Amino acid sequence: MIENYIDQIITMEVLADNITIMDDKGIICYYRNLRGDMAAFNLEEVVGKHFMEVFPSIRPEESTVFKALKGEPTFEKLVRDTNFKGQVIPYFECVYPIMMEENIVGAACITRNAEKHIDRIDIKIKDEMPYSLDDIIGDSIQMQRLKMQIIQLAETDVNIMIQGETGTGKELVARAIHNSSKRKNEEMYAQNCAAIPSALLESIFFGTEKGIYTGAVSRAGVLEKCNGGVVFLDEINTLDLSIQAKLLRAIEEKEVMRLGSDKLVSADFRVLSATNEDPFSCINSGRMRRDFFYRLGTIVLEVPPLRERKEDIVQLVNYFIKKSNRANRHYVAGVTKEVEEIFLNYSWPGNVRELKNAIDSAMVFAKSPLIEKENLPAYITGETTIKREATVELEGNSSSSHIGESTLKEAMETFEREFLTEKLLEHSNHTELSRRLNVTRQTLINKLNKYGIC
Repeated sequence: MIENYIDQIITMEVLADNITIMDDKGIICYYRNLRGDMAAFNLEEVVGKHFMEVFPSIRPEESTVFKALKGEPTFEKLVRDTNFKGQVIPYFECVYPIMMEENIVGAACITRNAEKHIDRIDIKIKDEMPYSLDDIIGDSIQMQRLKMQIIQLAETDVNIMIQGETGTGKELVARAIHNSSKRKNEEMYAQNCAAIPSALLESIFFGTEKGIYTGAVSRAGVLEKCNGGVVFLDEINTLDLSIQAKLLRAIEEKEVMRLGSDKLVSADFRVLSATNEDPFSCINSGRMRRDFFYRLGTIVLEVPPLRERKEDIVQLVNYFIKKSNRANRHYVAGVTKEVEEIFLNYSWPGNVRELKNAIDSAMVFAKSPLIEKENLPAYITGETTIKREATVELEGNSSSSHIGESTLKEAMETFEREFLTEKLLEHSNHTELSRRLNVTRQTLINKLNKYGIC
């Protein structure tokens, strides 16, 4: 666990207050002041100057920098200096020679306030989802436009519907909006509307009063809990019409009534929603109320599919590699040119999520600093993992045949993966696709997750 916080542990702000680096002539080439009361210098005032010019009160024969440039380090020397406020600040000074092979090429001076005793290093637990604009990767025109829209919309309090195919990062966009808004310090609750039955969703949204059904307890719902915050409703297009009607009233009136109660509770919440279908298609097919759409879709924000912004692929690949290196302690530097071409020519039906899964998978099997073609899933390279070889040799009355390396299970899984990948290109909506394939929606999602194509 501690490996995840190495960057915090070794940060200079913990171990030092000031660092100055000189070359072999004593010229300052780097300066960083991490504590405002330690010195009066700005970066421009010291870099490029000789350290004796910056610190004229130091006598050459007592200079720890001169000693370091001769190969003699200084450890924890107590120094007292006057800062820009006229205060005398005691600090410990360590000065080390910088070696390149056997030659001294400079000196590093690190100071620490003598009055500040370090008896522990506190680790700040990282938020699992502190998403911001920096996490939305891509410099294509489409993504620049999307980021600009996020900045503009974050300053408002309007309800926003985010439209995009599965895997484009709709929740990431929602969290970036929330974390840039005035509600950023309040809770954001995310709910996938397709993952839970409608009967249960109603109690989740509105809460319950004790006795409404067997085992029911008095409990606030999501809308009530998120008073002042944000509710993110993913796959809003899968909600039953009856739930849409009840949500519509709660959103319009900013009031919530728990199931089994006759008391209205005020709740000020912002609604961000997402759909992987064209909302007007849902309206025309009778699966979404028109007034529900107009209330939630005050603004419709479109997230482009990866195939329409392929210039962002290389940047995304590098981002996911660095992220996986940190999380899993891999040491992958990048991808080969061949892999880059494969990525650029692939259609990415699962969008950014599929690309991330492909990178994570390839990094597990990579045996060199660069991800190679053989490390990629077969469905991306276009090469089947089933090897069918039939060799018939007729020598007199003898014959032999050799069937390839795949088992029946492997062959069926390969076919299923390729079949679902193709069908997902035709119908990106999970509900519609499960209906056409005559399987339950959850079964479809399980299979897509299994093959990493969702």
